[in-house]
Amino acid sequence: MKQILGILVLAATAFSANSQSALTTATFNKLPHTAVQYNLAYSDEAVSNALAKKLDSYGKPKKIKEYVVYRNLNIPEISNSPLTLYFNVEKKSKRDNSNTVLTLLLSNEFDRFYSVENDPDLFNKAIEYLNGFSEPVAAASLELGIQSQNETTQKVDKKLEKLRDEAIDLEKQKKRLEEKIEQNKKDIESEEAALSKQKELLNELIRQRKN
Repeated sequence: MKQILGILVLAATAFSANSQSALTTATFNKLPHTAVQYNLAYSDEAVSNALAKKLDSYGKPKKIKEYVVYRNLNIPEISNSPLTLYFNVEKKSKRDNSNTVLTLLLSNEFDRFYSVENDPDLFNKAIEYLNGFSEPVAAASLELGIQSQNETTQKVDKKLEKLRDEAIDLEKQKKRLEEKIEQNKKDIESEEAALSKQKELLNELIRQRKN
């Protein structure tokens, strides 16, 4: 009865703290375990970046199957004992780049997974801890947006610079063409005068013919 009440309190706390954070069951090594799941309206890249930054001080994690694992961490917000955290970051669906599911499994330093039935208070704190990822993920998403916009701005700037260079070349070509057109006009006038003179000479010769 005590365990059931603990679970109910935990569920109510999860709902009131953040409607997107909830208890669930996740599989690791083909075995089901109690997990905390957080739905975030951000890309999986933003969530992964925020996760790495938030836990950067704990050292480099290990990749075990689909989980990123941080071993033997001292996180007083969750427990006074060392914890191993198993994080899974996954798109809500393959084509959805704007929603990500962050899943957390917890074990002790001996890789024995905790369950909500035996440690409801631990999971209550784990939910609050996971809810704390909201702001870091938003910040990481903003940084990705800034990076993407910066890359786009640089591409547009390069394109504009190229167009400006082309404009200079076209102006030079236009000037050369105008000079050629002007020279062509002069050449035409010169040839017209020459033709007129040659025609006069031809006519004069024709008049000298003897009938």
